[in-house]
Amino acid sequence: MNRVRALKEKRAARRQMNTRLINEAKAVMESADSAKISSLIERLQGNNADLIKVNAELEELIPEDEFATEFEAVLTYQDAALEMLGQLKAREWQLRQNPCSTTTQSLPARPSQTPEDRTPRKAIKLPTLQLQTFDGQLSLAFHLGAV
Repeated sequence: MNRVRALKEKRAARRQMNTRLINEAKAVMESADSAKISSLIERLQGNNADLIKVNAELEELIPEDEFATEFEAVLTYQDAALEMLGQLKAREWQLRQNPCSTTTQSLPARPSQTPEDRTPRKAIKLPTLQLQTFDGQLSLAFHLGAV
């Protein structure tokens, strides 16, 4: 089999895997399963690294007239993978910071909530800040500069 053809088939398989992983990641994004998110990060990073290697090998063998089209496709796949990796890492970090939280959109309202549950709580009193106003006098500024 021709080397270019073999590399293109290998690249097609890696691109398909990237697309599947990205779709799987989109489905898992709202979950609180950090193990699944970690697994997807590792799998997507590994597959994307292999895809980058195949693209580098293939880049040397592509004719100049096809190069622009090929390079644009490479950038599209890399951008999609990097975007999803960023989102997954952000979600993983968010889960580490607050492991008990889930998205508020996925929480159903409690039907058993009674009016007693909704009583106002005592507010915290914050200290009052006294801000100095500037009256336009520069005497203090000149005094500090002379020291």
